Amino acid sequence: MNTVQIKIVAPFKAKDKTRFVPGETYKARRISMKIFDYSTPYQIVEGPHSGKEIPFKCAVELKPERTYTQQQYDEIVAQRDEALAQRDASFADLAKHGQTIVELQEDRVALLRTIERATAHNEMSALPGEVVHALEAFKRNGDDWDTVIRWMTKPYQCDIAFREAIYVIRNYADENGWKLINGMVNGYVVEPQKEETTGIARIALSWWKERNIEASESDMQSLVDRLNSQIAERQTV
Repeated sequence: MNTVQIKIVAPFKAKDKTRFVPGETYKARRISMKIFDYSTPYQIVEGPHSGKEIPFKCAVELKPERTYTQQQYDEIVAQRDEALAQRDASFADLAKHGQTIVELQEDRVALLRTIERATAHNEMSALPGEVVHALEAFKRNGDDWDTVIRWMTKPYQCDIAFREAIYVIRNYADENGWKLINGMVNGYVVEPQKEETTGIARIALSWWKERNIEASESDMQSLVDRLNSQIAERQTV
């Protein structure tokens, strides 16, 4: 016989003086074959009151608690595990993006400090001819320095016609970033080409000999050394 969970809804005192009060619940059965039976009592089947009968009118049947099959339980567990995995992945992505944001912020601060330094010096930079040529190409195209700097970090976004110019600027900035930024802020000129001092000294020595100027070899060597030194000093920037 199937058992049900009943709840006492009206006070009742059994023949042995046991009192049942509203709100108490028991596991019970009801022996009846009738469809509409409002008289057969419930019989408690467990606990200290097992065997005692509760009148039909004094109790109600509680709806059975919903239970899950093993398959349903496994599906719920799988959904929970997937949700936890997605949560952990989201946390990992957040941490990764957070680190990227920190790095970008540090790069931005470093760039601002470089620009402040360049502004404070307020002097033009002497840049190589190919770098000046590349910068002038962007100026003629109407591009501002913000655009050029963005393309330096993401050259693939640059118009293909200007990619070679971007690579020239990037290569120069690898070791001369401050000079490049200073030139963008305060202006730039083409740096003078350094002359080969040995060639100049050789010309001077030939001029000396052609005019039969009387001097010892040591005097001529001293002149060459002085010329070399003077030229090198003027070329130092």
